[in-house]
Amino acid sequence: MELEEKEIRKNETVLIQYKKFDFLIGDIWGDGTKFSYASPEYQEYKFGKNPSAKGYVDLINQGDFIGSFFLQEPLQNKLLFGASDTKATKLMSKYGDEIFSINNNRFQIFLKKYVKESFTKAIKTELGQ
Repeated sequence: MELEEKEIRKNETVLIQYKKFDFLIGDIWGDGTKFSYASPEYQEYKFGKNPSAKGYVDLINQGDFIGSFFLQEPLQNKLLFGASDTKATKLMSKYGDEIFSINNNRFQIFLKKYVKESFTKAIKTELGQ
């Protein structure tokens, strides 16, 4: 896991972009569930600002929240994001800590694209190949 974690951290910004994509399409929990805004007026405002989310909650207004994301230390072999933005605690209270989780399908794509190759090279080097 040490080499894998090193490669994940090396590509942390890519993983954050994957999470940002979830937010941009209104999938804040990364599981396909979408949540509407309580206020129709605000929903219309947000639709105009980010049509990709189709009026669903996207947690992006100015970009400060998603822009403050970082990978926390793995907890029970699970990677979670943290955020240094002042709104993080309030948003977590309102929407739950799953807003900091990683979409498993996108994570598997990320592993294949960014970690598998480096991991394979390291193993071959160890084996003298």
